[in-house]
Amino acid sequence: LKDLNLAGNRLQTITGSIVRLSKIERLHLEHNQLQRLPSQLGEMESLKELYVFKNQLKEFPESITRLARLTVLDAAANKLETLPQNLEGLQQLQEFLLSENNLVNLPQSLARLEALRELRLFGNPLASVPRGLERFNQTFQRLRTIPRMASIPEETVVASTPNLGTRRRSAAVGSEAEALNISDLSG
Repeated sequence: LKDLNLAGNRLQTITGSIVRLSKIERLHLEHNQLQRLPSQLGEMESLKELYVFKNQLKEFPESITRLARLTVLDAAANKLETLPQNLEGLQQLQEFLLSENNLVNLPQSLARLEALRELRLFGNPLASVPRGLERFNQTFQRLRTIPRMASIPEETVVASTPNLGTRRRSAAVGSEAEALNISDLSG
């Protein structure tokens, strides 16, 4: 079994015994009522894609940082207030979808995820963006010079530290990244 889909089942809990399914590569837990993930989640060494969007999660277990093969983590539309401080273990992570949560601060380690191609942060009351994420801005700056993009839509703004006072913000950017979406920053 490589793909386990438990989406849309009104699940309120997932027990630690799920880690016995050690060959799972894709785990779908979206559209449930989960308030937490099992602390043993990091033992699922084969896990490449984790979909937990539209639940009631307030935090991730620290063990999530041990999912070295994880490439997709979709945790949009939860109640996340914090992320683990040490995200460096997620070196294969390419898509980190965190929109529509309650994140105010992001860990500095987020900027050190080299494989990251898409980071969605819109709909969070972010107070700041960690240093190092400006690498996402370089490609966005280049997009401004493309002739067919003579103007940038009002809702699209470079998410750089000097502009944090702007209320609505969304950026599709990247040096090697394909997208970084940030909006509703209160400054």
